[in-house]
Amino acid sequence: MPNYNYTCDNCSHTQVEFRKISDRKSATKCLVCGHKSKHSLSKPSLILTLPQDRWANEHEVLGNGVRASV
Repeated sequence: MPNYNYTCDNCSHTQVEFRKISDRKSATKCLVCGHKSKHSLSKPSLILTLPQDRWANEHEVLGNGVRASV
């Protein structure tokens, strides 16, 4: 289940909720003022790295337990 952002109509507070995809459009209650919050769009967050910086390269091992040369 993904996280969705909800913005309050009254105080503009944005909160993140963990919901089913089918329930994403239903309104929720604002945690700050108690008014109705509607589903709002959020920008995706991606972490891009260079191939030489990736975890797999740092932890790659050969079948005999010796670290492979990168």
